[in-house]
Amino acid sequence: MELITTTVGAITGGGAAAGGGISAMSIIQGGLSVFGVMARIAQASADADAMEDQAAAKEVEETGEEARKMQNQAAMKRELARLSGENDVSFAAAGIDISHGVAADTRSSEAKKAANQLTIDRADADKRKAMLRMQAAGLRSRASARRSGALYTGIGQLANTSFKIARRG
Repeated sequence: MELITTTVGAITGGGAAAGGGISAMSIIQGGLSVFGVMARIAQASADADAMEDQAAAKEVEETGEEARKMQNQAAMKRELARLSGENDVSFAAAGIDISHGVAADTRSSEAKKAANQLTIDRADADKRKAMLRMQAAGLRSRASARRSGALYTGIGQLANTSFKIARRG
């Protein structure tokens, strides 16, 4: 705001010196222009704050995604242990040695499938977390651009109004 006030003061002061004075209509026009710019900057700031809030929500969601990943992995490991136990009981009940042959191969095969599934689940969760981080960064970038754009547009509008006032005299 201080930048805008300084810019307006310098431009209108220069206009007054060049034109020899400013009419009441010019003062009103300049004042309305300043208030309009301030309102646009305030709106842009509110929009940017909303984007920052959305970015923070994405980061919280990313943390939740990590918790879900850990829960899924624990559930998969429990399921593997349950299935391995059931298979061991079934093989033992059938009189098959569970440390060799088909029983050991089955256990090994189940472990490999579970490891692959865990790897896929981790990769999916990591991908979702990366997307959430990217969305948060994009929102923060848009917020910054919105603030800067509103400020620069406001300065340009004030300069344009000041030049019009200075031309009018």
